[in-house]
Amino acid sequence: MARGVLSLRVRVIVVALVVAIAPVLVVAGSGLLERNIGADMRARLEANAVEAAMLLDDGGAIESEVADSQARTHSIRLRIVASGTVVGDADFDRGADSLHQVGQLFFGPDGAPTLAEFDATLGPLEERPEVLDASAGRPVSGCRTSPGGKLLVCHAVVQRPEGTVIYAQESSRRAVRALYDLRYQLLRLTVAMTPIAIALALLLGRGIVKPIRALAGQARARAEDPRPMARLDEVGDAEIRELARSFNELLERLDERQRQNETFTADLVHEIKNPLATVRAAADAIEGGKLDGARAARLARSLRAAGSRLDAIVTQFLELARAEGGLSAEERTDVDVAALARTIAEASSAAREDVVLDIASAPEPVVVRGVVHSLDAAIRNLVENAFSFAGPRDGRAPFVAVAVVADEGWATIRVEDSGPGIPEAELSRVFERFFTSRGRGRGTGLGLALVKATVEAHGGTVTATSDPRRGATFVVRIPLMAAST
Repeated sequence: MARGVLSLRVRVIVVALVVAIAPVLVVAGSGLLERNIGADMRARLEANAVEAAMLLDDGGAIESEVADSQARTHSIRLRIVASGTVVGDADFDRGADSLHQVGQLFFGPDGAPTLAEFDATLGPLEERPEVLDASAGRPVSGCRTSPGGKLLVCHAVVQRPEGTVIYAQESSRRAVRALYDLRYQLLRLTVAMTPIAIALALLLGRGIVKPIRALAGQARARAEDPRPMARLDEVGDAEIRELARSFNELLERLDERQRQNETFTADLVHEIKNPLATVRAAADAIEGGKLDGARAARLARSLRAAGSRLDAIVTQFLELARAEGGLSAEERTDVDVAALARTIAEASSAAREDVVLDIASAPEPVVVRGVVHSLDAAIRNLVENAFSFAGPRDGRAPFVAVAVVADEGWATIRVEDSGPGIPEAELSRVFERFFTSRGRGRGTGLGLALVKATVEAHGGTVTATSDPRRGATFVVRIPLMAAST
């Protein structure tokens, strides 16, 4: 386990503990929040009552209008009493702030009375202690709690010099009061439930962690094998089976890649062994010392051909490795593949004048974003292959057709020849490394593999089809510049 990172089992235990003590935490938190509600309400009400008195002192203000505006603005109940008569009474008390609205949502209606209902039980306004205690200009404030403690009502009283009384009230429902009253019982229940929660968390954590550890053990055992081909056991719950299945898919991909690399290495060694055998034979002949001019010339030609083949294999091998790596380190520019294909096709046609060349391309440039020398090599491989295989058909001269068009955001390059075509059994292998139908010693077998890797490095695709009556057709599709940026 990495330092500073809790294990899955510990996290399960922590979650279980938090859930177990959550009710006590909620009650304690609400108690702390409610502790200052009364003092805050009294301070606000004193300020509201003094403000109403100042408005009346300015003269010209109507008591009912002052009561209505102040009560509406501050969400309180405000009454103005003059000579024992209520001349202004406005009630806009909300009865609950956001905290208690949330509590009411979770715990349901608390059965608390409204401010008006509770106030009706307090007797006439002028006989209340706070009104009797109020002196001119000095507010008196306090709080009362309804029976059952479910409604907190605070008040502030200001008496003007001529005897007018401003009486402000605000209430607050205590939506979590029922739980608060049971806080000690909740605490005892939490203490009793905590060991049970920990035990359940341990069982749950073990149930989760055990199959994961078993799967990890299998993976480590496979990793220690010289050739980790065996599959992991897909047992356990659905999630564990899915995890094992994903590991198995990864192992299969790695194994497939390993087989491909082994095949590639074997093919490369085989291709290099032939020219190396020629070099060794020539070295043995030269070491013998008895060489006439004709034999020396033959040996020189053999060495030159072997060197050329080695150079071609190594060069294409390096190009293929870069292409399969995505050509990430290569500079990309705007490339007109229509002009590039035309230039390559015309150059190849000059080397085989017996082949009829048909070039069809869009009148405007067909531009892609790519590595120009890699695209040149890919298109050249396809075109030169077509010219090398093209032959007469049905009394007609050999032909090669090259077409380049822009089609719905793609540059499509089509190369067709009149050769013998590709047997259906070989179509799926034509893009494999070192696969060739030219015969021993002709070609490296890397050309079409390089075409595929280059096209895919440019975000495209290449396909091969064959019609025994017409020959082979290769189609390359690469995103146009506007679609690939």
